[in-house]
Amino acid sequence: MKCNQGFPESLARGVFLLGTLLLLATGVSAQVDNVLASINGRLITERDLGFRTLVARIENPALQQVPDRLLAMRLLPSAIDQELLYQHFWRAGEDPDDNEVRIAADEEWTRLGAVAGSPLELDQTITRTGFAIDEFRIWLEEESERSLVVDRGIGARIDPGLLNLSPPSPLEAERVLLRQIMVSTTAVSGRTREEAHERALRIRLHIAEGLSFERAAFLYSDDDITRETRGAIGWIEPGVLSEEIRAALAPLSRGEVSSPALVGNAWLMFQVSDMETGAALEIAESVRSLRNGILDRLHEEQDVRIADSLKIEPNARPRD
Repeated sequence: MKCNQGFPESLARGVFLLGTLLLLATGVSAQVDNVLASINGRLITERDLGFRTLVARIENPALQQVPDRLLAMRLLPSAIDQELLYQHFWRAGEDPDDNEVRIAADEEWTRLGAVAGSPLELDQTITRTGFAIDEFRIWLEEESERSLVVDRGIGARIDPGLLNLSPPSPLEAERVLLRQIMVSTTAVSGRTREEAHERALRIRLHIAEGLSFERAAFLYSDDDITRETRGAIGWIEPGVLSEEIRAALAPLSRGEVSSPALVGNAWLMFQVSDMETGAALEIAESVRSLRNGILDRLHEEQDVRIADSLKIEPNARPRD
């Protein structure tokens, strides 16, 4: 759903206080999807806030001890801030494409899995809260799309041309975003080296005929961990990779699939989803810092608004 670009400050303040006071009265439920705020037609619901609470607790286990409604009181203004920024920067016809969104969501999923301890622990954490994993991934893609719009809008204020920096080869990049499919030759698979190589070539042919790399990884990869992430293994510096893998990546452009490379007891195929130069990394980090700085400033202002409305000091804990 796309929204209007402008947002009156009075509307933002009113929506923020209404939603916060409702939270204080009711708390947050993972199962009931009540509307907490509406900003130019964009709804922020209890379910949305439940996902934000889940992510916050994965990133900071100490928040497990914080009651839901107190944590939500802090996260609701954050959700509103992000929505206001999104509406401000969104422009018709300039949405990130589906592949960009998928890459960003996969990167965030991989990051959360690492913070949680493992992809399996992340799955278990999600289900323990009462959410479905697929539902959480859909929400993660929506949030990734919104973050891309905001980052692109902020970055355009720096120099739009700089955002398109791209190295000519994966080996010349500062880091590359990789996906992997493994075809094993071990006793577990029961394949000889030649049989595994033939299987890898057939999988590569299916991809050339239109099967997405993500789907192929999920269906055919023998690596349990990356199969669950649709082949995603995250950002990697090329210099740390083995010579066999570097040789497979060398001729690739963004989105291309490598020929099978024999590494140990498995044939590996890679797709370069994205790659960045050092300059592009510095720009991306600057954009993230600017976004976080804007959100922090808005949070400080909204803390004061909450305090004024509830007659408490900004840093004081509200009484139950």
